Amino acid sequence: MEKNKPLSQQRMASEMPGKLSEKDKALIKEKFKSFNEEFQAVHKTQVNYSVPDPELRKDLIRENKAFLLDRYAMFRDKYANVPFTSKKDKYIKFTKDDVERMLDEFFRGV
Repeated sequence: MEKNKPLSQQRMASEMPGKLSEKDKALIKEKFKSFNEEFQAVHKTQVNYSVPDPELRKDLIRENKAFLLDRYAMFRDKYANVPFTSKKDKYIKFTKDDVERMLDEFFRGV
């Protein structure tokens, strides 16, 4: 228990987050690294695909967003304030808005 704080402001030991093990830190780093590499590779490919029908292109982008955006945001938000590394920018490269913007670039045949 923390002295000099009212009980209502004290965190019980069972509520305090435990320190991450090195194994846990490595796993989180690997998940972000894998997402970053895969998403960048998919983006690089998909921006070159051409879907001339604007409605079909819009539907494909909408489906990609529905599948990916909330999942990525939940994962990112879950670990954004977790001390799994001292170099978060190396692992958390994208915001949800970045991912959405990149998905909007798909199927344009650039």
